[in-house]
Amino acid sequence: DSVWNLILHENIIFVLTSEGINELDVNELLILPDSNGIYKKLENKKIYDLCIVENEFLISTNSGIFKLDYNEKRISFLQPYLCYQIEGDSEAQFCLNNQIWMLDLLDYENPQEPDVVHDEFSRNFSISDSYMWINQINDVKLLELDTRTSWLYSMSDGLPGNNIFHVECDDEWVWFITNDGIAFYN
Repeated sequence: DSVWNLILHENIIFVLTSEGINELDVNELLILPDSNGIYKKLENKKIYDLCIVENEFLISTNSGIFKLDYNEKRISFLQPYLCYQIEGDSEAQFCLNNQIWMLDLLDYENPQEPDVVHDEFSRNFSISDSYMWINQINDVKLLELDTRTSWLYSMSDGLPGNNIFHVECDDEWVWFITNDGIAFYN
C-alpha cells in the first residue's frame, strides 16, 4: 500500500492509499474499522485526494470522482474526471490533471465541461481567497482567478531552489519546498 495523502477532519485522519481509504482516530490512535462497508466501493482504486466542501467529501480516484455522504455512510459516483489533486469551496472546485480545471462537482443535475484555468503541466496548486499558487516545477505562478492575471516567481525572486516539490498557502503565508530548502513568504 502506498499512502497518497493524509486529510485531517475533526478528530479523524483520512489515510488515502493506493488500495482505498482508512480512518485513524487521533484521540485513540486507532484505525477505525469500516464496519458499515462504506469504502468497499473504493477497494482496489487509487485514492489521490479528498476535498471537503460543506460536509460533502469529494474523493478523487483513478476511476473518477466520488462523493461520500459521511452521515449517511454512502458513496456515489459523480464524474469520470481523473484528478490528482482536488480543492475548492461551495462555489467552485479545482482539479489537477495535465491541466488545472475549474468545475462545479456539486451541481449533479447539470454537469458542465470544465473550464481550463492553467494549461501547462504542474505538480500541485494551493488556493487562498481568489488566488492560486501553481507549482510549475522550476518556478511558481501566482494566478488571480477572477481576472486570470498571473505573475511568475523563481530563484531570481528568492526561491532557494530550481526544483519545487510542493507549494502550499493559507490566508497569510505561502511556502515553497524546493531541492535547496524551504522558503516562506508573507
